[in-house]
Amino acid sequence: MNYRKTLAVLTALAACASVTAMPAGVQDKTITVFAEEAAEAAKLEEGSLGDKVTFTIYDNGEMIITGSGAITKTTEDLENRNTVTSIVFKDDAEGGVTEICEAAFCRMEKLENVTLPKSLKTIENIAFAGCVKLSDITIPAGIETIDEYTFAGCEKLSEVSVPEGVKTIGAQAFAYCYGITDIYIPDSVKKIDEKVFEEDRIKDIWFGGSEDDWKAAIGEYADSEDLKKVSVHFNAVSLKYTMEEAEKLRECGDVDANGKADITDLTLISLYNIGDRDFSKAELIFADLDKDGKVTLADLATLRMVLSHKITLE
Repeated sequence: MNYRKTLAVLTALAACASVTAMPAGVQDKTITVFAEEAAEAAKLEEGSLGDKVTFTIYDNGEMIITGSGAITKTTEDLENRNTVTSIVFKDDAEGGVTEICEAAFCRMEKLENVTLPKSLKTIENIAFAGCVKLSDITIPAGIETIDEYTFAGCEKLSEVSVPEGVKTIGAQAFAYCYGITDIYIPDSVKKIDEKVFEEDRIKDIWFGGSEDDWKAAIGEYADSEDLKKVSVHFNAVSLKYTMEEAEKLRECGDVDANGKADITDLTLISLYNIGDRDFSKAELIFADLDKDGKVTLADLATLRMVLSHKITLE
């Protein structure tokens, strides 16, 4: 499913998110949502960000980045960079972007959301620092290091999930992110450098390992002023749950953890099955409705039957 179609479907489904189930007796039907394509956006600027990476900035605020390999140039000198509100990555025949260089998108002051490509392996320091309106970013699995100052000064970020596989979080990586209240850090993280959360408003850290693992990773930084008022939840599987809490809600179908299984959860399971979305450990637990240890089309069918009142979950 391409970006525009995915966005159109999610927008349409969000509008009916209050509908949690079909009335009893109504036949199970597949509803197809059609959305008119947006008017063709005009190109403002295009060029290269690397040997095999190109970009186009449109007048609707979208920056499309296409290609493979490394981004080796920053956007600092681009004429229309204060206009960009959204960055979308697209692969080419050779794959996708694997590396983002130092300061590549630094201080893009109108940038609001970025979905980084699954091909990405390296984000160098201060890559997104100073993007004061950035409120939504998905860090892909495959990244091993979140370098120093990577997201420093991203004031609108509120919740961050560090993907499994990250081993190191560099100094001040999330410093001055005044909006962050919750962050999930997997047990793969073995080193957290000093002042990672300097001057932010973080309240809860959900850590995938044990208390001993946390102490080993955080070291002397554990006694810093930044962390004195923070609650650390150990053996966590998401931003909201420890493993013990998630197990109590196993196979509930409430993938987005909003308190009910509904059409939004149906959409999320659909996107997971076609490869357009990754699940956290908690989401995998909640979405496994048939209790076979994995999330498949069978779980999608089960939830559809639940929402149409044909069956109930035990």
